[in-house]
Amino acid sequence: MKKIIVASALLLPIFGFLFLSCQFQTDKVIELNRKAEQSMKAGDLNGALVFLNKAIEIDPSSSLTNYNLGGVYGLKGLPKEAIPYFDKAIRLNPKYYEPYNARGLTKLTSGEFEEALADFNKAIQLNPRYSIAYINRAVTRDKLHDSDGAIADANKAIDLTPDNALLYVYRGNIYNGIGKYDEAIQNADKAIELNSKLSMPHSIRVVAYGQKPNYEQAIKDYCEEIGLDPKSVLLSQHIGFHGYQKTLESIENIIKLNSKYANVYLLRGDAYNYLGDYNQAIREFNKAIELSPENAKAYVARGKAFGEQRNYYRAIEELNKAIELDPKYLVSYNNRATIYAILHHYDQAVKDLNRAIELGPNYVGAYVNRGSAYSAGLHNYNQAIKDYDKAIDLNSKCVAAYVYRGVAYGALHKYDLAINDANKAIDLNPKYAEAYACRANAYDSIGKHNQAIDDLKTAARLGYKPAQGALKAKGINW
Repeated sequence: MKKIIVASALLLPIFGFLFLSCQFQTDKVIELNRKAEQSMKAGDLNGALVFLNKAIEIDPSSSLTNYNLGGVYGLKGLPKEAIPYFDKAIRLNPKYYEPYNARGLTKLTSGEFEEALADFNKAIQLNPRYSIAYINRAVTRDKLHDSDGAIADANKAIDLTPDNALLYVYRGNIYNGIGKYDEAIQNADKAIELNSKLSMPHSIRVVAYGQKPNYEQAIKDYCEEIGLDPKSVLLSQHIGFHGYQKTLESIENIIKLNSKYANVYLLRGDAYNYLGDYNQAIREFNKAIELSPENAKAYVARGKAFGEQRNYYRAIEELNKAIELDPKYLVSYNNRATIYAILHHYDQAVKDLNRAIELGPNYVGAYVNRGSAYSAGLHNYNQAIKDYDKAIDLNSKCVAAYVYRGVAYGALHKYDLAINDANKAIDLNPKYAEAYACRANAYDSIGKHNQAIDDLKTAARLGYKPAQGALKAKGINW
């Protein structure tokens, strides 16, 4: 089942801060905290730190100031700096529920789901009507694959705060993840009704309509989304469907209405990429870059097209430019690692994937790709298995992780484990050809040659060329 591929960036849970009027503070400390809040609302996190550092000098035992310092560092993406401040705020006032929520959020975004869950539980125990903690716990339970618990928490949050549009977005995202697309659409509709300026509900509908599938409506929502948020991800990163030929007419109509809208050219180039017309895709990306030369995603997309043409060094140039423009866009590192692996530069691939994981600790694809670099390139199968384990922990339905872990187990002569992983992959996707090839190799290694041939035939019928070549060499038809 598909979710919004960048959910960790798009649907971050909410900080419930800044002020606690119930807590006594000196007038000067309160005033400095108010000024910090104003700076934060203006997007000036460094300015907020100046005020908060002054406040902490006046009163190091202010739980409010410690809480807000943790919040600023959390918003700056510095969880290691944030956590000690939340810890201290809690020590100073154990009944202060907001720091539990904020610490839980920081742990959630760092991939520490069980610890985050404990903090949200405590926040809710202290304040059973704290809707923000319920929705944060819903997101955490979703990460832990407890979809029923996630939905129950989202329902509770909405019961407490029924006019908060973002809560419907969160619940819609959870419904997308469990394949309840009609419910996802209903939640997105409600979010739009409450706040028509949000782009995120359209993201929910793009995913849901793409899976139903209703490509025409998915495109309409995508166009609404990029109209509200020009930095939206590419359509393929939303849903990855293969009905792109059905989308091009809609895109043409949009370009007629506004030929200077760079993201529409990105969308059309994305469609051509999926259709395999890489030359046309590059022409579309050229136009997007001409209109928006600082758009890192356009260089990533053009790099993908060059990579598909096997123009690998040009692809690397494009990805280098993307990283120069946006050093925190993790897809650039992941894609460049893929090219490095194709060129057998496995150490460089691992380095890029380390950076991608640092930027997105829950990015499943980076763990799968790093595992492949360790396995196929560096023959470090045990380390590869650790990465595949992590990918499966994050997404128990990641077919590629099971297949490649099975291959790694096979390389370590752990054939029973290899077969188990191949079986799991086939259960999840009976048309995944490499799973049959993986199982065939394991069967052959333990002397089950007939089963191996049967699996190779299945892989060959599914179009897997190495299996076709192996059978052809044996003179076996499939």
